[in-house]
Amino acid sequence: MTSRAAAMEVTRERVLEAAADSFTAQWYDDVTMRAIADAAGVALQTVVNHFGTKEPIARGREGHERWCERTFPGALRGLRGAARRRRLAQLVVATDVYTWKLLRRDRGFDRSQTITAVRELVRALHDLPEEAGR
Repeated sequence: MTSRAAAMEVTRERVLEAAADSFTAQWYDDVTMRAIADAAGVALQTVVNHFGTKEPIARGREGHERWCERTFPGALRGLRGAARRRRLAQLVVATDVYTWKLLRRDRGFDRSQTITAVRELVRALHDLPEEAGR
């Protein structure tokens, strides 16, 4: 990797970290691209060049929910209505980037411990008796 490419990757990571911190601390609509840029220590145009607008993040959130539906059908099997929506929300939360951040940064887990913790959360949702989800 060239030094320029490496520097771009470091900048991208700083912006992603600033965005994750912003979106976990504030409502989506209250987060601005300028605030993300300021928190990352870069120009607004740098954020726009790397990511465009907030809309791709919103699409990512919807995509994450669809990914959970495809990836964990066993945890949703037999559930309908409010119980299914609740279980899907639990899976989304268990596998969300913020959950990763809480375990890695706030709790000090290493990568392996974090993966294990998330797997245990998801496994617990698979192992719940069906009546627990109603």
